[in-house]
Amino acid sequence: MAANYPLLVRDALVKALGIDPANRPLVKQATDMVSASARTQLHDLVVANPAIIGTTATVSLLAEGNIDSANKGQIDLTVEEANRKVKDQQLEWMKKLTETGAMAKQFNTGLFTYGASSRPEAAGIGVAALGSLYMMLIVLALALPIGVAASIYLEEFAPKNRLTDLIEVNINNLAAVPSIVYGLLGLSIFINFAGMPRSAAVVGGLVLTLMTLPTIIIATRAALKAVPPSIRSAALGLGASKMQTIFHHVLPLAMPGVLTGTIIGLAHALGETAPLLLIGMVAFVVDYPGSPMDPSTALPVQIYMWANEAERAFVRTDFGCDHDPLDLPRRHEPWRNPVAASL
Repeated sequence: MAANYPLLVRDALVKALGIDPANRPLVKQATDMVSASARTQLHDLVVANPAIIGTTATVSLLAEGNIDSANKGQIDLTVEEANRKVKDQQLEWMKKLTETGAMAKQFNTGLFTYGASSRPEAAGIGVAALGSLYMMLIVLALALPIGVAASIYLEEFAPKNRLTDLIEVNINNLAAVPSIVYGLLGLSIFINFAGMPRSAAVVGGLVLTLMTLPTIIIATRAALKAVPPSIRSAALGLGASKMQTIFHHVLPLAMPGVLTGTIIGLAHALGETAPLLLIGMVAFVVDYPGSPMDPSTALPVQIYMWANEAERAFVRTDFGCDHDPLDLPRRHEPWRNPVAASL
């Protein structure tokens, strides 16, 4: 559990590059070429299979973010060595490792499985994707039945008076309220008043449910109005009750419009960032949430956090470009550096 795993990486690189172990500056430059996430990777490898201790294994490790960028031509290597993070000696080693096949470019599948990390090459959207999934399930479970029920009542049962007119106007106005207002509402009610956990998917789901409800209600009412009156008259004329007419005939015919409004509302909620920032979902979360009550983050918040990072590699992970986020995107392909680690 407490082994010196970076020492394994250092010894393997010293041997592969032919470096004098007593030359500490060169040894440090060599070890800096490998991501610091190698410590966790080797630790998990040994813990999962203790029988590997005492053997020699070939392990693929991520290269450090600047080395990755240099290999992909995203760092200007014509500037002076003192003004760039990749040294000339490291460039020579990169060329040597590439020629021998010890360094190769592969698609980094960890982009979809890793959690938050301060190292761009070890950062991923796995935790954020699970947090977004929890929130969307909560929104779907609450917003769809409540929105459809409210639409049916307002369209089929509610009397036409000033109260229902006021409700309709307020629903239409709520659809135009800025999303950050819903974040303030969630912060004051769900967190400060109800005492629910900060940065939890359940709070984000409740806030996004409030934001999605007006969209679903408006779309569902429009779908109900589009059903021909003759359908209602025919069902009632054949002896069906009001409830049977609505749920057996009107609602099935309006279901395509209901689903369209639901999809639009969920897509809108999935891309929201401002309300989630106010309820604390901007936290640095590394571990997967076990339930909606655990701390988590969301995909749009993760992208926002990467965009604000000072490390340029985060911007490429986020937008897939060198400078301007409006450039044509390129696939994120971090380099992996296979090294032999004697355990």
